[in-house]
Amino acid sequence: MLALVVDNDRFFRDLLQEILGDLGYAVTVAVDGLEALEAVMQKPPDIIFLDLVMPKVGGDRVCAYLKSDPATSTIPIVILSATVAEDQTRVMAMGADACIAKGPAEELCAHIKTTIDRLAKGVHPPVPDPGVLGVERAHPRGMVVELLASKRHHEAILAEIAEGVIEADAAGKVIYINPAALRLLARSEREVIGLELPDLFDAATADDLRAGLTREGRPLNLSLTAGGRMLVLRASALSGQGSEGGWLVVLQDQTELWEKITELSVLNQQLRALDRLKSEFLAMVSHDLKTPLTSIRCGLDLLGDPRLSEESREEILDSAKQNTDRLGQLVSDLLDSARIEAGKIELHRAFLPVDDALRRAAERFRTVARERGLQLQVEIPGKLPPVWADAGRLDQILGNLLSNAIEALEPGGRITLKAHTARSKDLGPVAAGASADFLGTELVVEDDGPGIPGEHLPHVFEKFYRAGGGEGAGLGLYICRALVEEHGGRILAESPPEKGTRIRFWLPAGEISEAGG
Repeated sequence: MLALVVDNDRFFRDLLQEILGDLGYAVTVAVDGLEALEAVMQKPPDIIFLDLVMPKVGGDRVCAYLKSDPATSTIPIVILSATVAEDQTRVMAMGADACIAKGPAEELCAHIKTTIDRLAKGVHPPVPDPGVLGVERAHPRGMVVELLASKRHHEAILAEIAEGVIEADAAGKVIYINPAALRLLARSEREVIGLELPDLFDAATADDLRAGLTREGRPLNLSLTAGGRMLVLRASALSGQGSEGGWLVVLQDQTELWEKITELSVLNQQLRALDRLKSEFLAMVSHDLKTPLTSIRCGLDLLGDPRLSEESREEILDSAKQNTDRLGQLVSDLLDSARIEAGKIELHRAFLPVDDALRRAAERFRTVARERGLQLQVEIPGKLPPVWADAGRLDQILGNLLSNAIEALEPGGRITLKAHTARSKDLGPVAAGASADFLGTELVVEDDGPGIPGEHLPHVFEKFYRAGGGEGAGLGLYICRALVEEHGGRILAESPPEKGTRIRFWLPAGEISEAGG
């Protein structure tokens, strides 16, 4: 039979070795709870005599660890302590099999024999009577009561604070960890106690920590990631602990701070990008306003010359009209952009025939297309269901797309307007909160021009974005996307290498409710 005696008091270790030896036990000893746990793991004893107040890991925690582990829960544990009179209720709640108050040697020997006999017969302390042997001779001591109260007070504080607290002994083995540290590391207390401190962390942190633990008297500060959280580790050597020493580690969860810093960094980058866009936009708008105004002003000056021919006058007036239209379009786009940003786009919807909208758009641009040597055609396969849309805004969308296509083509190019019945899933999610698959119409404007370079394609619907630094304010496609999405649809740009550009957008055949149907 093997007995394990755990006590930091050498007198009681020797006394129990003698008593248990006389009773036929082989005895091993441990001077603290950490040694006791290691001894049990190496060679489980038949019975354990356990002191409560010890350095590193106290007997209460050793008892809790062993009784919660199926591999050791059946080993009888006898609490043998001088503090049971002061802390009797909590002692018996630990789950120990028996409890003896330290007292005179002869009485202690008798109580140990009684306890062993009782446990051999399978008799455990009655409940609620704690059955503490020898407690009647152990008188409460005021200083011990105060020390125990102070200990419980500090344990309660450590259990409630948000920072993780870990204590390691001079050998770097963990002897205490509070609940916050367990949560941050996603570990259990029994799993951690007795591990070397660096083994709690990832390999890089462990290496830094091992190096830091060799630098006596110098605090260690590290940043690390654990369980998806950003942590800051501060380790300091414990002084005033006699020859043992040790380390105190504090873990602070900085995840929210890092997230805010990252968010601010992203916002700062966005602000810089917006500032750059603003500068580019102002330069572009200044140019786009100044150029037609200068042309109009020069034309007006020329019209004042009586020698000017009638043909030249018509050319100047035609140019002035085109520049006026250009200015009007720029102002209209800027106003629409401002309305979109303010969320003040108003739609006056009705059920509209799709074929009428396509043919109307084609007629508006047919003359311009012909003058530039372009082909413009409309393909509508049979009868299509009407779309639930704003007629003026649908004309604006088609007009912007046709205008872009015309500007992109060289003489001989071809533009095709198409439409066909399609489902919303063909272009992905439709609108926020709309999970159903809606029937509607897909409208397409495609050309056989040079296309849009791949690096520009993901950005063509962004505000002020001009692929390859092209002309215009970079608002046309941005406005198209906003108007299509305001209708509850989606828009998509496709441009296979050297195969032209195709803009597809989907509009619902009926009104989309907030419920998605």
